[in-house]
Amino acid sequence: MSRVDEFSVLIGLDWAAAKHDVCIQSEDGSRELAGVRHKKAPVYTEAL
Repeated sequence: MSRVDEFSVLIGLDWAAAKHDVCIQSEDGSRELAGVRHKKAPVYTEAL
């Protein structure tokens, strides 16, 4: 098992209702931030 301070990449997700924020942190401490809009998934129904 590895320790928390031994990593290649850490990924953090904020799973909110309207948009999801993502943070990717590399070993060297650099960070990339992104946001993803939340869309409701279509509801599929089957006719019986």
